[in-house]
Amino acid sequence: TNSTNQIKAIEPPLAAIKEAHAKADAISKQIAGDAELSEAAAKLKSAVDKREAAKAAEQKTLAVHQAAVKDNQQKIAQYTPQIKQTTDALNAAKTKVAELQKTLKPATDKATASQNAANAAAAALTAAQNEVKRWQAEIEFSKQFNNAQASTAK
Repeated sequence: TNSTNQIKAIEPPLAAIKEAHAKADAISKQIAGDAELSEAAAKLKSAVDKREAAKAAEQKTLAVHQAAVKDNQQKIAQYTPQIKQTTDALNAAKTKVAELQKTLKPATDKATASQNAANAAAAALTAAQNEVKRWQAEIEFSKQFNNAQASTAK
């Protein structure tokens, strides 16, 4: 990661700068009063402090990222069985849908044939009912005609 690379980049020069600071600090203490050596030691100390602060910040960032990675790995481990179960259920449902689709056309064809037969039966019933009504009307007419003839014959 970026933080790991930053830490690796900071560590080698940091060790050398720390060593140089320690030597410069020791020499400046031996030759007390040498302003140039004291200033050089202070600059080296400042460089060491900056590098150590940068390294600490990167280590903190790295720790946060590593914790996030660990958390995500735990979540992945937690959800993997659920994902598998869901995938298995989805595949089973797809199989069931495929099976049902195979039976859908024959069932639809049977339903259409049954509907056509019912429509034909309804049409035949309507025709028969119309015939019954016609014959009832004929019978009624015949009765009235016979009654009218019987009345005129008397």
